[in-house]
Amino acid sequence: MKGKKQVIIGNSAAGLSAISAIRSIDGSCPITVISAENCMAYSPVLLTYYIAQKIGRDDLFIADDRFYREHNVKTIFGDRAVGIDPAQQTVYLEDDTKLEYDNLLIATGASAKYPTKESSKIPRILTVRTIEDAERIIRLSKDAQEIVVLGAGLISMQVANALALAKKGIKLTFVVGSRYILSQNIDDGCAAILQKRLESQGVSFLFGRNAESFKEKNNKVWIVTDRGEDLFADLVVVGKGVTPNIGWIKETGVKVGRGVIVDEYMRTNIENVFAAGDVAEAMHLISGKRQVIATWPNACIQGRVSGLNMAGYPEKFDGGLNSNVTNIFGLTLATVGLCRATDGNFEEIKYADEEREIYRRFLLSDNRIAGAVLLSRVADAGIIRNLIENKTDVTPWKDRLTKSLLSVGTELFRWLADKTKESN
Repeated sequence: MKGKKQVIIGNSAAGLSAISAIRSIDGSCPITVISAENCMAYSPVLLTYYIAQKIGRDDLFIADDRFYREHNVKTIFGDRAVGIDPAQQTVYLEDDTKLEYDNLLIATGASAKYPTKESSKIPRILTVRTIEDAERIIRLSKDAQEIVVLGAGLISMQVANALALAKKGIKLTFVVGSRYILSQNIDDGCAAILQKRLESQGVSFLFGRNAESFKEKNNKVWIVTDRGEDLFADLVVVGKGVTPNIGWIKETGVKVGRGVIVDEYMRTNIENVFAAGDVAEAMHLISGKRQVIATWPNACIQGRVSGLNMAGYPEKFDGGLNSNVTNIFGLTLATVGLCRATDGNFEEIKYADEEREIYRRFLLSDNRIAGAVLLSRVADAGIIRNLIENKTDVTPWKDRLTKSLLSVGTELFRWLADKTKESN
């Protein structure tokens, strides 16, 4: 494998992790990174902190010239990959450049969804995926008094929280298709506590409807819902999920579903083509089904596994796991693993203290944690993730999981240590 030409399309979490993994095995093979954005790698996770004015623009970047020099990487920034020819092992770029590869990693991420084609052409309707998106929101929100947010998922909540921190006195209205907020991440019990907190700070919600049409009128966006309601906003933020960037490879022979389908080695149906990150459709650790898990930690792990295999070191991806920790209008929310009992038989245990805004809910299968939703008491989220990944039997502490915090995790680890000693 020494000396093979490694080409990586994508310059974010998966791509950077793949570079580091390749170089840990092979210090001299040619590596080329292609990015449609004309800048060094940055963290999209930090964009809402930038919008909230908690960090500056320079703080977004996670790699500089030195990283690429030290890892001996050739960079092609500001040029988009538009196709590949697996038979010829060639990548085609937007400027008509052709690049040959021995191994290729597709790490092109995902793009935000717009509700309609017309909405994507209106300057005051914005998504949040890039630095450019964030800077447009910062610029246009300066004079905004009324902001409508489409969708009530994690992205929408984080952006709304950032705008509320950056600009006092704005009117925020959520238009939500589901019957409660964060319906893809938490259950209705937790959502009710969060919703009450947001409403106490002046946030409004319109549930069970979607924005149907959009027009620009007098520097405002005119929105009509599917119930015939008229809404007017100075700015509209779209947080309706993401779509993996796979359109450019659909006719190349690389197998795709919702994302690029990969095996446990992050390899596609083509031997020397890999995929990782928000574009990849890989195995879920708990459900055992393939799905796109669009989180930063998942992209880092998949990128590392891809890079090792590209460098000739066989490494398996054990399966992805959804996990997020975020602050929403002063409350910390953590989710790990499955959040809803959509498949299989799960036992549910939970604890709710609405007055103190505390909520802890666990899904268990055979006395093993399959998922957790934690509000306010979240310090043990990392321990819970570890227990899920190791499929630990929590029978001795099951009755205390919802009410206890770190002490349960500490006792579990002591128990695991004792078991290890016994086996040795």
